[in-house]
Amino acid sequence: MLDGHTHYGIFPTVGAEIFFGVFSAGQLMTLSRKKTKQKPDLEMLDEHDEVWAMCIRNPKPGWRILGRWFDEVEGQRVFVALRAWDKTKLFANYAVAANEVIDDWNEMFGGVAPKRATNLGDYVGGVFNDLDQPT
Repeated sequence: MLDGHTHYGIFPTVGAEIFFGVFSAGQLMTLSRKKTKQKPDLEMLDEHDEVWAMCIRNPKPGWRILGRWFDEVEGQRVFVALRAWDKTKLFANYAVAANEVIDDWNEMFGGVAPKRATNLGDYVGGVFNDLDQPT
């Protein structure tokens, strides 16, 4: 999908390249475990077992890269990106999309559970802003 061939619409975008660069460099990311209007960079999908979305918002309406966190590998936190959805198509299909991610995960990793943590820093490490915490 990231090879520049058009299989999923107009992707990758400059917005996606910037997002992945910020994420990979461990720079400031905003996170939330619940639906919010605050527009986090990474959000857990409500009521879907450890399914997360990387929220690429530009150009609008944007993309969502869905996946799950794997336990650390050699001290590195690992996000396994499994599905990409155009935001307009995802809007009415969150349950379908989340189930696809869970099925993909189980096919790839068998009985290995995704990472579960109480502290958002345990997922991303580095610098982050927890949008779920009151300011």
